[in-house]
Amino acid sequence: MKEFEIEEIYIYPVKSLSGIRLDKAVANEEGFEYDRKWMLVDKSGSFISQRTHPKLAQFQCELTDKHLIIRYEHSDIKMPLKPATSKYQDVSVWDSTLEGQEVNPEIAEWFSDLLCDSVSLVFHGQKSIRLKRFDKPPYQTRVSFADGYPYLLLGTASMELLNSKLEEPIHLNRFRPNLVIRTELPHEEDMWESIYANEVHFNNIKPCARCIMTTVDQETGEMGKEPLKTLATYRQKSNNIYFGTNLIALNTGIIRRGDFLKLSE
Repeated sequence: MKEFEIEEIYIYPVKSLSGIRLDKAVANEEGFEYDRKWMLVDKSGSFISQRTHPKLAQFQCELTDKHLIIRYEHSDIKMPLKPATSKYQDVSVWDSTLEGQEVNPEIAEWFSDLLCDSVSLVFHGQKSIRLKRFDKPPYQTRVSFADGYPYLLLGTASMELLNSKLEEPIHLNRFRPNLVIRTELPHEEDMWESIYANEVHFNNIKPCARCIMTTVDQETGEMGKEPLKTLATYRQKSNNIYFGTNLIALNTGIIRRGDFLKLSE
């Protein structure tokens, strides 16, 4: 089996807020533990993201044993890892509708004040069932509040090639990967099929189509034209621009930085 080192592991506890770099993570069908478990929604229950609120990039997340802490500039708020309320409301992620568990209204007020918009925070609870269907076995998987699939993998060589084409290099956090793999060839990850990381078996479903959210500078919250402008010159196909690849997990297990990802022959 060919092997590739796992260089970075990331989760994004609140959809569209900053990520957290981990030394190890628990993988399951819906994604890494605590990845996209919370989501901000508008009055209608539709998710909001950096596409319309680029300022979200500047909200920092921290996980402790019992709490999620979110910081913005000199303000912060803390909440338990599981909401105290048992109330649910209808929410939507693109064309998927599901139930989101309501979180303390004081937290909604904190976000609303900072964003100058009326929003609330929901949790992906036991009743929050969402299925993603695709045309490869096993044909469907459960997913949390992620845009499409539970996992995103990115090879370092792909990132290096892109940065060699840009006037100003960017950080890979623009692409919000869960797994960053040390690779030799740009975009070789597109071709992988059955993948093993420690005891976890992943299937590569499809390359990831990218959107304007990649143009948001994750440090400043400012939106520009890159990297989509440059990616369009060599990674566009059928009106989509692809970068990184979407995975599903077929079982549960622990993955660590420094583990080796193996390809099935």
